[in-house]
Amino acid sequence: MSSRHHFSLDDRAVILQGVLNHCSIRHIAAKLKVSPSSVSRELKVHRSLSDNISKSSGILCTRIIKAPWVCDGCPNLAHCGHRKYRYSPQQAQRIYEEQLHSCRRKVRTGSVGLDHINHVLTPLIRDQKQTLGHIYASHAEELGISRSTCYRYIDQNLLQINNLDLPKRVRYPKSTLRKARGDNSGIDGQKCRENRDYATFQAYIAENPHARIAELDSVIGKSGADQKVLLTILFRSSNFMLAFLRDKNSSDSVIRCLDHIQHRIGHARYRTLFNVSLTDNGSEFKNADRIEHGQLGAQRCHLFYCDSRASQQKGRLEKNHEYIRKYFPQGTSFNTLNQEDVNLMMSHINSVRRDSLDGRSPFDMLSRAERKDMEKLGIRPISADEVILSPKLFIK
Repeated sequence: MSSRHHFSLDDRAVILQGVLNHCSIRHIAAKLKVSPSSVSRELKVHRSLSDNISKSSGILCTRIIKAPWVCDGCPNLAHCGHRKYRYSPQQAQRIYEEQLHSCRRKVRTGSVGLDHINHVLTPLIRDQKQTLGHIYASHAEELGISRSTCYRYIDQNLLQINNLDLPKRVRYPKSTLRKARGDNSGIDGQKCRENRDYATFQAYIAENPHARIAELDSVIGKSGADQKVLLTILFRSSNFMLAFLRDKNSSDSVIRCLDHIQHRIGHARYRTLFNVSLTDNGSEFKNADRIEHGQLGAQRCHLFYCDSRASQQKGRLEKNHEYIRKYFPQGTSFNTLNQEDVNLMMSHINSVRRDSLDGRSPFDMLSRAERKDMEKLGIRPISADEVILSPKLFIK
């Protein structure tokens, strides 16, 4: 039985007749095969104040502050001095049809319609670098046009924005540059990979299908021994990404970041979120025993490695790095950042609504316990219209 129902004029006549016959709201609802709250809401929303108001009209009768909400059917109606509310099926139907027409009316073309679309889109795309997917998750009804129509308007130069304002509409050749990882020759023979290769990972997941998977990687800013780098972590279940600033790309810096996370959220929560940790063959991840056991020596995760030159095996994290590059293009130094800046950036990134998540953001995908964990790590949701995906975020 639905709690939301579109009543017809005949349905509304049945409601009025039920009220006149002193039937209960539940009885009327059963007759119409809807929930009692639908009938109650209909009477309360579409009742109207009577024009025939006596001198004592400021007094409210108990009949109109609870069901049935209207004075129809009251035996004292003719000589009552209280404020009166009446229900008219015809008037309720007319108001309903007007509201239905208004909410379905869409902004399309013409100078007024295009000005409205420009007013919504331009500041969000040009100033805050938001994606159309994120905007449509919050403003689809306000825009009044489909996303494909919006793209067509942009292609036809009908709007103030153009394809250059939408980075994903402009395709660039894939870069053949690889991240500076140091010498990884002979990585397949490293001892740290024993019983931790990708085939072992697949076998473990097959036996433990509900295990949480966290993907780990490094993002290099500007190459150099004195340049800061980011440790990035993505939780597959929610597409939520964390980032931690490190002074250099070393295994010790990675372990310090993971120890920090464990200290902030606790050993039990760490084992839940990082139950299975998948990373690549970078030298910063080669201290497998230390990554798995932490300072206390108790196992906190199961670490596995991707195959060599197979970044697609943790493709979700690689894909999410595109958001970081909106703030810091390839070759941009991270040396001016501190962890508070990184937390702010990740708060905005994780608040972006995405097509891959059915219009939801990674924050929306988190459980209540996971949200508390992220708050302990300094990451908090940003309202949809406040999301910024450009270096403007760091302008003080």
